[in-house]
Amino acid sequence: MDKISNKKQEQQVEMMEENLDEIVESDRAEKKHNTKEIAMSQNTIIKLAMIRLMKDGLTSKDDIYDHCEKVLNYPRPTVRRVGGILRKELELQLTILSSDIGKNGTS
Repeated sequence: MDKISNKKQEQQVEMMEENLDEIVESDRAEKKHNTKEIAMSQNTIIKLAMIRLMKDGLTSKDDIYDHCEKVLNYPRPTVRRVGGILRKELELQLTILSSDIGKNGTS
């Protein structure tokens, strides 16, 4: 079960990464969104960029933040805030994946 959900999650991440460039372009092209929609799309774009950079081998938090700030043109505080959100989401996923499974299939 874990392998299936893990593989599905990996496929979803890969699919999101492939669409990152399109997401960035559409976000910049459309400025008719309300503030809440812009913040949500910024979060998604920054998260995807951070995941891609880590997959590409960047291991320094400052390098990842610098890249997101310069390439995506988002302010540093926004990039840091989204980085914290992403970290918490990944920690939660790791906690779920590392939990022990009992004999009856529950943790």
